[in-house]
Amino acid sequence: MRRQNLIGIGLLRIARNDGVSEVANTDTGLQIDDAFIATWHPKYDETENDEEEYNTLVEQTAKDICLTNTLSEEIFWAIYKWKGAMRSKRYIHMDQYYSMYAPAFRDSALAAPELKLRTLLVDYANCGKLPGLRAPTASTILHFIHPDMMPIIDRRTAEVLLRARLVSTKGTEFLHYEGFRSAVDSIRLRCPNWTLRQIDRALFAFHKSGSQGTPSGSTPSSC
Repeated sequence: MRRQNLIGIGLLRIARNDGVSEVANTDTGLQIDDAFIATWHPKYDETENDEEEYNTLVEQTAKDICLTNTLSEEIFWAIYKWKGAMRSKRYIHMDQYYSMYAPAFRDSALAAPELKLRTLLVDYANCGKLPGLRAPTASTILHFIHPDMMPIIDRRTAEVLLRARLVSTKGTEFLHYEGFRSAVDSIRLRCPNWTLRQIDRALFAFHKSGSQGTPSGSTPSSC
């Protein structure tokens, strides 16, 4: 009887781990699958025009990492600006960039995936977070260092993942990141033909469209 009741409300399986929820989305109608990504990631360019800048920053970041294993001050500011975080600029201690931020970015680049954000926001030099960085901006920096590994946590994308029942919260703080990263990784593993960037674009575009129903072109798929 209990199993029948669960099926009746459309919840076939729920498992939570660090904020991740794996649920059969029969009650929401939102499937983040190949069709969803194919439909929505091109729509990103209808409202945003930052793809050329994004690709340039990925290339420039890769050069910095190759040469110095960290970010130059110039590339750091370019990523910070791309993220739209300049309102927090006053909290950045640029006079300590090469003694504080650059070493932290180097340490984070070498850390295991689950420890990279912690290195910037919790553990750096046992002194707590780097000034001026919170999870959305710090994860953006990590994404440019590891564009195929570390997703950017963002309010819009987190809300879509919540609607799809892949996370249990729309929060975007440090404590929510591993659940968010695991959810995006689960999409990437099920849909291996798409990059992290394309998945992010699709989630962002879907949210910004204000869509309320099942997205056009999105049908259940095993990816």
